[in-house]
Amino acid sequence: MPQQVTAVRITELALEGIDPVCIETVNTFCGMLGEYAGDMALTVSASGGVYLGGGILPRIVPILGTSTFSTRFTSKWKLYGFMNDIPVWLVTAEYPALIGACHLLRQQLNI
Repeated sequence: MPQQVTAVRITELALEGIDPVCIETVNTFCGMLGEYAGDMALTVSASGGVYLGGGILPRIVPILGTSTFSTRFTSKWKLYGFMNDIPVWLVTAEYPALIGACHLLRQQLNI
């Protein structure tokens, strides 16, 4: 019977490079995320860029950088040139929504 493993443990084992199945699982997630992010960027013509944030992403930066994320993000048939020019940023701030709200409040109050 297969062992049940939590998502946290899968991520840990993948980052440690211990379990090939866990590594492949996280790589597959990154590829699927790249494909979806690319589809959404095309849907809204996000030529100004795509911001990725929250959840697991800041913890899996080493895997994200070597995964198929970028390839699957840009591989949109004849639109490769357009997709290749779209910047992608990973939000790593601990509380980005609060930082943005603070910035907006300062603008509103002219501080």
